[in-house]
Amino acid sequence: MTTPKNSRGGFTLVELLIVIAVMGTLVAMLMPAINSARERGRQTVCASRIQQIGIALTKANANKRGKMRTVDGTPMNILDPTLLQPDPQGTEQWQKDGTLSAELQEAENVWKCPAATGTYSYGFNERLAGMGGRDGSRIVIIEYNEPVVNIAGHTSGTPGGQNGNPQDTWSDGDATWNQSDAFAPRHMTMANAYTHGKSTASFQPDEIDPNDCWSQKQYWLPNRDRLTKIDWPTTPQDKVAYHDQNPYSCPHDGCNEMVDRQATDCPKCGQGLTPPQPERDDPYFDQCDWK
Repeated sequence: MTTPKNSRGGFTLVELLIVIAVMGTLVAMLMPAINSARERGRQTVCASRIQQIGIALTKANANKRGKMRTVDGTPMNILDPTLLQPDPQGTEQWQKDGTLSAELQEAENVWKCPAATGTYSYGFNERLAGMGGRDGSRIVIIEYNEPVVNIAGHTSGTPGGQNGNPQDTWSDGDATWNQSDAFAPRHMTMANAYTHGKSTASFQPDEIDPNDCWSQKQYWLPNRDRLTKIDWPTTPQDKVAYHDQNPYSCPHDGCNEMVDRQATDCPKCGQGLTPPQPERDDPYFDQCDWK
């Protein structure tokens, strides 16, 4: 008796094409999740590094406060934001290493965000030296393509101007602080930051846009700057101290008489007065016109 031959020796072309199509569909479905996981990993590494820098800055602030270095013939505090991180263009070794190098254990890699492609991964808040106990929410370091974030910006001038820092790029007229500026939201439109409260956080560009007065004061200006008018960039020193006893302008139409804060009636127009609320004592309340 003859044994019937197996008429099917393998997969047909149609079956192979179906299997390939199914596998391709599964890969396409999984790729976004895989890419998202990779990006989350890069974001976590970046946040860890920015926190290491923040901790190193805290140590340096305790150990090196008041110490100076001479840069191009000018004495500068070694905790000046322009000197903290490695400067590839530095003429001396300490400049190439940055003044935080002694406090960092992984000095070679810590300054590089895994998602960054440029020379700089992080920028220091130019006003960080003025921060104190009431500035926990203020940003000290953030993902940025320049070494310093000059939040007291101005619309004229050139990089490396009178205060020695790059001109702030958000003053370019854009409505939003975005990637066309030096701000670098590298992680799914989010940027890692380290605050004066010693914690890391991630922000969207519009959440901390310095063009918005509330954001500028909430995240960038030290509390002491909110009660001090800054003449910028004519001089880097604070002046014109502000306090609660300053007179204010009569709000009634056509008057504008400067009246004492304790006055109940305007001596010029005779109308009743309600002194401004404490939040209005802020000289930068509801405006961001830097001189």
